[in-house]
Amino acid sequence: MNAQIEIQQPMQKASEMTIENLYHLGLVTGLVDEIGIVEKINFGINCT
Repeated sequence: MNAQIEIQQPMQKASEMTIENLYHLGLVTGLVDEIGIVEKINFGINCT
């Protein structure tokens, strides 16, 4: 059995870092939009 080993170079350090506050409502809204919860709820309501 032949196993191949891949050697990766270490990541280079970033020369500049930016820190931003992400508020939980923005994260929740983004997730709801991404997975389409609103459309699924609307579809369920219209079916009843």
